Amino acid sequence: MIKLDKPDMVLLDIMMPTMDGWTTRKKIIDNEETRDMPIVMLTAKAQPIDKMIVLHVVGVTDYITKPFGRHELIDSLKKALRE
Repeated sequence: MIKLDKPDMVLLDIMMPTMDGWTTRKKIIDNEETRDMPIVMLTAKAQPIDKMIVLHVVGVTDYITKPFGRHELIDSLKKALRE
């Protein structure tokens, strides 16, 4: 098995074809080596309640709704890497 370096952060789309972002997030958090890794969720779900739940209940670093601009993405990534 090839051992890869751990990434600095993960960008996850909630709606992915094989394994959705929620399942992927759970696997990251359940793994001792990756549980503290910043996670930025990307989604088309733009309701304020969705963002509040994801940030405060689910516990991800940031939540960006589509469509998003380059500056919004860069700001979110910088924030995630500082935390």
